[in-house]
Amino acid sequence: MNKNLQVIIFVFLPFAIFAQTEEAVRVQDLETWSSLEFEYEITPKFSLNLEEQLRLKENSSTIDSYFTELSGKYELWKDFSIDTGFRFIRSNDTNGKIQGYENHIRYQFDASYKHKIDKFELKYRLRYQNKKELNSDNLNEAVTRLKLSLDYNFKNWKLDPELSGEVFSPLNESQIDKYRLTLGTSYKIGQNGKIKAFYGFENTTNSESLKHSDIIGLNFKYTLKEKK
Repeated sequence: MNKNLQVIIFVFLPFAIFAQTEEAVRVQDLETWSSLEFEYEITPKFSLNLEEQLRLKENSSTIDSYFTELSGKYELWKDFSIDTGFRFIRSNDTNGKIQGYENHIRYQFDASYKHKIDKFELKYRLRYQNKKELNSDNLNEAVTRLKLSLDYNFKNWKLDPELSGEVFSPLNESQIDKYRLTLGTSYKIGQNGKIKAFYGFENTTNSESLKHSDIIGLNFKYTLKEKK
């Protein structure tokens, strides 16, 4: 048990310290994220993924955005993989003089690694993403993201928890712009389905827009494997 506690402290202590030193937030919100995913595992090393997601804001009463994302993942060697994805986003701007839906595109590149310590599985993901509003002169939003996840395998228990923390940093800045913490669990449905539920919170820390959002999420994923 002492070793398990040391693993948790080592992974998530930086997030706890950062939360303690942050200034008081100015805006609070409750968001709801719901999504459907289809994964096609072409080979044990290569898969394609299609996702549709809807996000609500303003205490889950207004559409924030919805998007379609297509991505591909390839395992270079055991436990290390690369991923690339493209996302088309419809974003609902409800602030300022000009409001309404805006079209955005986003592409991303990931490098991921995972390993096990006793009953823990640790996952690390480094992501570069670049987002652009279509038909706009606004500059691209380039961001790097570092995500750490911790899964624990309980014996004879199908709802194993997953704890994750992620920090966001604009590419042209040296400071953290946003961080996110989530706690969730998933449950297999049949041979191919999986449903995941999670609760999390996200804090935006830049001086222009301090915001705290609680997030409730629900995801259903269906995986189809190519027959050998």
